[in-house]
Amino acid sequence: MMKLKKKNWDEITINDHKRIVEVYNKYIGDEENPMLPYDLVCAVYGKPWEWMSGLSIKEANEYVKTIEFLGSRPKPSMVKSSYVINGHKYKTTMNMQAVTTSQYIDFQNMSDKSGEMPAEFLAIILVPEGKEYNVGYDLKEAITDIEYHLPITDALGLTAFFFNLSQISMRRSLRRLKKMQKAAAKEGQMTTEQLEALQKTIQILESANGLRRLMP
Repeated sequence: MMKLKKKNWDEITINDHKRIVEVYNKYIGDEENPMLPYDLVCAVYGKPWEWMSGLSIKEANEYVKTIEFLGSRPKPSMVKSSYVINGHKYKTTMNMQAVTTSQYIDFQNMSDKSGEMPAEFLAIILVPEGKEYNVGYDLKEAITDIEYHLPITDALGLTAFFFNLSQISMRRSLRRLKKMQKAAAKEGQMTTEQLEALQKTIQILESANGLRRLMP
């Protein structure tokens, strides 16, 4: 048998990672089960159990040695301005102020599901080069590209970056709204009803994503 190359987190896609997590969840409370490392090999390599069961124990253990990286957590990668995923170039939406309305709405709706549906979430901020979000291309195809071909390290880096970016954007919006509220109250530019509506908007933004704790 040819010597096998050790795997690393940069080779693990979002879909691979889902399979790995499913295996670990299957063995919660039974981590000493001798089947666990072999199940993990199947998850990492995307192979059915029938493939593993057909290997000699020596071959199976050689595969187990290649997944030692699972003993550490994946580290988020630095965000890049573009990614080539499955042969397709995707531009990263780096400026929250430049997103389209539909993109912003989808971002907000999906933010709580980014852990469960990472490919769907990232397809909001990774847009095919030369296209506008969800216009002139197949969004489902983009999701499939990201799900099956984007490394989990890139996915984690992108997700963290955009949550930080959205919080910065919301803090800026809060500061503008508070200045507007202060000026309007001082100069009598708004009715009582308008001021109350503005105050409610500020309260909603402050409570979103725990921003009240983040505000200086």
